[in-house]
Amino acid sequence: SLRSADGLMMLPRGGPLGCGQDVAKKGQAYPVLLYQSSSYAMRCGTRFSESMHRRMLETKVKVEPSEKLHLGIVVCTSDKEGASGRLDKVKTILMDSLGGVDHVELVNRVVCDMEASYDAIAQRLNEAVCGPEMDNANVIFVVVLGKSGQESNPLPFRTGLDVSHVLRQMTTKHADAMAMRLRKAAASEDALAALFENSVGLVRNASSVLISCSDRGLGEAGTVVRSSLNHLVDMLKK
Repeated sequence: SLRSADGLMMLPRGGPLGCGQDVAKKGQAYPVLLYQSSSYAMRCGTRFSESMHRRMLETKVKVEPSEKLHLGIVVCTSDKEGASGRLDKVKTILMDSLGGVDHVELVNRVVCDMEASYDAIAQRLNEAVCGPEMDNANVIFVVVLGKSGQESNPLPFRTGLDVSHVLRQMTTKHADAMAMRLRKAAASEDALAALFENSVGLVRNASSVLISCSDRGLGEAGTVVRSSLNHLVDMLKK
């Protein structure tokens, strides 16, 4: 839109909440930053490319590369013996959806047996998430696996609720909007993922982000929260 302009006029801060104006009237004078496309700009004046305004704009727009996400995976299943192969699949899906090996480093993988009482499940999840197995993880995914070979039964519904309830008590600063966004994305890949009660929040004294989901729609779920996770992890370091 500025292709034929010779310069960029700098007005005082405008808008309804501003302290100045956003319209230049006849007879008023304001500084103009010249473009190099003009022959006059080549001889005198301050060019836009050399101005402090350009440097301020670049500072706001420029996004510093984030460090790698240090990923911990906790898989909840009632079929512990058959979980090994499915754990590899979960790891691959999460690594790929979060940006691959250039952006994600796997810290640890833990399997939690769900064939137990609620109190036993709560104790095992607490050990897996808050124990030494996840010491170096800044992002922890808790993934509830559905029953293998049963496409119409994605996960034991009661178990999913138990896991979400336990994790909800372990987390602080619950990110409910992010959890809803996660569920919507997962359901766009697999409608049955909408049955799961997702949770997002901080654990380990607010040093790690915890996300719970099912293995249904896991790829879309990881993709939609990727940018948010990078931002959250950067904020946790400050």
